[in-house]
Order: sequence, then C-alpha cells, then structure tokens
Amino acid sequence: MKQAPKISKFDTFKTVGFYDYLAIQQCILKGMWHNINYIGSFPEELPMRHMLIGLFHHRVMELSYTSKTLTELQQGIELSIKEIQNVVDRWSHLRLHGSVSGWNEVNLSASSAIKTFKNKIASSGCTKVHTEESLHSNNGMLNGRPDFFIIENDIAYLKDFKSTSIRDEDSQVKKDYVEQIQYYAVLLFENYTIRYVDGNVVSLYKDDFRVVISKDESELYKEKVVDVIDRANAEITRAKDIFSLANPSCAACESCKKKIICHPYKKQQQSLNLRNDGYILEGKLISYDLNDISLTFEVSIYDVWIELPIKIKVPFKYRDELIINTNYIITDIKCVNDSYVWTSKSRFFIND
Repeated sequence: MKQAPKISKFDTFKTVGFYDYLAIQQCILKGMWHNINYIGSFPEELPMRHMLIGLFHHRVMELSYTSKTLTELQQGIELSIKEIQNVVDRWSHLRLHGSVSGWNEVNLSASSAIKTFKNKIASSGCTKVHTEESLHSNNGMLNGRPDFFIIENDIAYLKDFKSTSIRDEDSQVKKDYVEQIQYYAVLLFENYTIRYVDGNVVSLYKDDFRVVISKDESELYKEKVVDVIDRANAEITRAKDIFSLANPSCAACESCKKKIICHPYKKQQQSLNLRNDGYILEGKLISYDLNDISLTFEVSIYDVWIELPIKIKVPFKYRDELIINTNYIITDIKCVNDSYVWTSKSRFFIND
C-alpha cells in the first residue's frame, strides 16, 4: 500500500503550460505541479475510454502529416490500435466497451487521418511539418506543444485536433479551445519571424473553427497570461501554507489531481455538489468486519473532516493489509445519499 503524498516544499511558477494556466485561474494549488516537492504517491490516473480515443486521434493525425506513404500511415494506425487494445485488455472497466477496432470514434479518426494524408499528397507540399514540437517563450515562462504547425511565407498555420465536439451547449466554440490557439500563437511569434498565425481547431466530427491572430493581438493576450501568472506568484510568495492557495469549487475540483492533499477540499467536499466519484475519506481505521465472506468487506473509518465514523465496503484484497488504529486515506469514492461507495478508481493510502 502506498504512502499518501505530503508536501515538503513549494515555490513560485517558473514555467507554465496551457493547461497549468487554465488551472491557475480556477485554483492556484490545482495549477501547481512542477513547483512542489513531495514525498509519497499521488493516485494514478485510471485510463478512461474518452482519454484513449483522444490519444489515438492525436497520434494518427500526427502520422497523417509525417508518413511518407499510405502504407506507412496504415501500418501506424494499426500499431496505434494495438497499443490502445493492450491498455484496454488490462482494465475490466474498459473491456466492457469491446474491441478497440470496433469503436466508432477510432474508425472515424482513422478515416480522417487517411483523408488528410491523401489531401496532403494531392497538394504536393514540401513545407516542413512540426508535430508536438516543444516551444518556449523567450523568458522561458510559457511552454507548450502544439499538435501541428507549418511555417510558410511568413505565416504560421496552426492546427489543434480534438476528438470531441468543439462547441458548448449554446453551439459556440468552447472558450478554452480558442484560448489554446491564442496561447500557442504567443509561442509561435516568439520562436519564428512571422506576420500572423492562421489557427484552426479541428474536431473529429467534421467541425472546425478558424481564427487569424496578428502579432499585436498576440502581445495583448500574452500580457493577460503573464498578469495571471504574476498575480499567482505574488499569492504564493505571501502564502503561509500551501492550503491557503486552494479555492475549492465544483468546476475546479472535479478534475483536480491534488484532492488527496487538499485540506480545504476535504473540508468542503460535501457542499460542492460534485458530479463524479471524487470524494475522499481520511482518518483512523476503527473497525472492520471479518465475518463478511463476500468479495468485499465493511470497514469503519473515523473521518477527521466530517468528525464521524463512516462505513464503506472495500475489496477483499485489502483484508490482510489494513491495521486497526492506523490512519488511511481512501480516494475517488462516490457519495450516494450520504452513503459512500467504492469505485473502480478508489484506492487506499497510508497516511501516517
């Protein structure tokens, strides 16, 4: 059983990627990763179907621009499907979705990659293609890896591939996707001598959004980003402890990987109306039911934040590991009508 993480040191932001920047605006602690030192382990992210589709789509679209022949592209697609299938085979919750080669999104993505390759051959372009190239701003503060860009006649043509819809419930292009193009445009202007960036967000579902960004527009956006980072760094410098940098909310916390260490989150989680299985129990194991002979057995933990004993059924495999009066954290559980339910993502951590 792994030791729960404990922060030993934290510092200001020295370099920030796009998703770090988005996180900082919701909660500074959420955006902190490269600027914290810790001992112990954070929960491993469980592979989910939508994540695997996203990885596959980005990979085959990259191949559509870098492959020299259609055969090379097709072999790359087949290998990518096998790699995803190997992940699926290891997880029961993924095996429920059947063979990867039968996933509709995977077949759509493969078809899109082949069509893109044929269009590239038809245009006979010889411009150097950049895929997933690491870029940094001049001062090193901003960094990113655009999916795809080429530089041609002093113009940067930038593409960002999405495996889901690029529009919100009001049919508007999602703000984060527009900002991602703006963020990468800053990096392109700082790394290449160009007049403007022709940006394109492309959905797997035959929808796209195009925006042209001038150098002046990019400078204004960069000022906004730098201001957010500077204000966050000022708060970090003033902070007496790392937990004062937390700003719990449903939007910020549902996708946050720092919940296991976040005391403000654990105090407020019951009032956040979370939609997923991100609840956490933390406290001393006070009892467990050894008479339960099913695949699960019931344990009781006195939660330090709720200040009540909480019962939950956990997998049989933990039966020989748990010790009475030892402090544990259980992550990623569901709360249904004030009852706690173990999920496929739930894990025990020692918290001594």
